[in-house]
Amino acid sequence: TQGDTAMNGATWVIVLAAGDGNRLRSLTTDSTGNAVPKQFCSLRGGDSLLAETLDRALAITDRTHVVAVVADAHRGWWNSILADLPGRNIVVQPRNRGTGNGILLPLLRILDMDPEARIVILPSDHFVRYEAILQARVQRAAAELEHYSSEIMLLGIAPDELDPELGYIKPGAADGNGIQLVERFVEKPSAEVALQLLREGGVWNSFIMAARGQALLDLYAARFPEIVVAMIETLGAGGSASALWDLYDELPDVDFSRHVVSGHEPRLRLLPVPPCGWSDLGTPERVERCLDRLPAYRPRPERAP
Repeated sequence: TQGDTAMNGATWVIVLAAGDGNRLRSLTTDSTGNAVPKQFCSLRGGDSLLAETLDRALAITDRTHVVAVVADAHRGWWNSILADLPGRNIVVQPRNRGTGNGILLPLLRILDMDPEARIVILPSDHFVRYEAILQARVQRAAAELEHYSSEIMLLGIAPDELDPELGYIKPGAADGNGIQLVERFVEKPSAEVALQLLREGGVWNSFIMAARGQALLDLYAARFPEIVVAMIETLGAGGSASALWDLYDELPDVDFSRHVVSGHEPRLRLLPVPPCGWSDLGTPERVERCLDRLPAYRPRPERAP
């Protein structure tokens, strides 16, 4: 997966690390009373969730093709964690304007360097107990882009419990390659609806996906052409910090799932992921359940320099 030819485009990973983590403020406040976004926290006293996500990304591609999007206000937390990435691969947003803008900004920078890029998107605030299971599926999703050049490949996690607080994907017909169509999204269903979705093969929407960069940009251009143009013009003018601040002052909040992807179901494909101990740690209750299932923490060996 690390040797894609220039002709076909390299595999890039966008690590989403600009979220504010407001839902977990009660658990992530430090000794000075400041709320620390969950991607900079550790679930069991080891590496932060962001550091674990970088390891996940480096199983897919090399560090020159890993791009992290972060918030300027979080610099004190991410600066050391991202120290091994090339400076140009750290994309700093002036402020959080939703996952839609959070993906578009690094996407445009990648396409400027590699117009044929294949993109994998990894949120940095997830916990995965069985990494090898997820990594194998993410690697397959990136490889499948050879045949799915216009589609967005979503990774759906096979549920290991009934959780109405998560988003679900109801799969459609299989295409013969182990890939399924996407029938619809169901956000935070009732317990009864969630149970029915499980019976129908529904999976959790992990927000992990893979697509050709141009295919992603096409979705944005169809819904938000004015944002795409404004961002391209800002980056084309040198992308100075002040110009980006001015742009973000005017940008609306854009949610990728609700505002960009919704309505484009025919362009989506689903690659199911077997149960792998995944959690988005989205609520204090989910964090507690996740901790209850984990073995006692043992610090892992130091990584080689």
